Amino acid sequence: MFERYTEKARRVIFFARYEASHYGSPDIETEHLLLGVLREDKPLTARFLKTPGAADSIRQQIDDHATVREAIPTSVDLPLSKESIHVLHYAAEEAQRLSHPHIGTEHLLLGLLREEKCFAAELLAGFDVRLEQVRMELDQPILEEQKPVTDRIKQRLAELGVTLPAPPAAGGNYLSAKQVGPMLYLAGVVSTNQGEVITGTVGADKTLEEAYAAARACALTQLAVILRETGSLDAVESIVSVNGYVCCVAGFPDSPRVINGASDLLVEIFADAGRHVRAAVGVNALPRNALVELQMTVLLHE
Repeated sequence: MFERYTEKARRVIFFARYEASHYGSPDIETEHLLLGVLREDKPLTARFLKTPGAADSIRQQIDDHATVREAIPTSVDLPLSKESIHVLHYAAEEAQRLSHPHIGTEHLLLGLLREEKCFAAELLAGFDVRLEQVRMELDQPILEEQKPVTDRIKQRLAELGVTLPAPPAAGGNYLSAKQVGPMLYLAGVVSTNQGEVITGTVGADKTLEEAYAAARACALTQLAVILRETGSLDAVESIVSVNGYVCCVAGFPDSPRVINGASDLLVEIFADAGRHVRAAVGVNALPRNALVELQMTVLLHE
């Protein structure tokens, strides 16, 4: 369905799903798509939302409008609402009208405005964002987003304020990574911070939050290994699998919540390409008394 979508537009859909889950909505509504656009393409939204603090105001209005529900796990694949389906249809029409080869965030914005009775269109109208005005400005050369982008993931890391650590050397008679065809298999790495091992046991001397941060640190280390092996994180087509091991007390039930520290980061960086199959296992000891260990498999572009 999304083959013609630019990477940013795909991320909008992903973040819209995330927002719907956060609000406990059974469907991805137009306001969730709008939040995805605001989150993913700040230059575009700043171009048309000229009022200072407009994005924060829109978020607050959506909060006030939302029905209070329990959050839905992000693993649940929520459907698009009828209005959101219309928006995507209109976005495709707008891309065709402009003779753009891809569907980008600007076309999604136009689609939201064309579904004029939806909540997202009402919010945009409150800031004087009008369909014809946006169309007129977009009847110009193709936006930068549609041009080939190099070091896209590097740019994403910078947006998130994430710095990769130095990749570790193998700690024994094995390889840190091995490529077989397009598959890159990564050996397990333990949790570290500035070269020092993050040690401990969840449920004894470490909290769930500290273990979550340790799992995130492991994922950053694995990304550093991928970068060393491939030369660019843009070589990654998708994260295939993650196996996480958590040093914990007997009976600790929340190993999956710990490994979410890695999974959440990978999805935040790679969007849908970061979604993976996973195991999260509690153990009573790890190498070097580490708090968390993480092993991954990724698919590379051919």
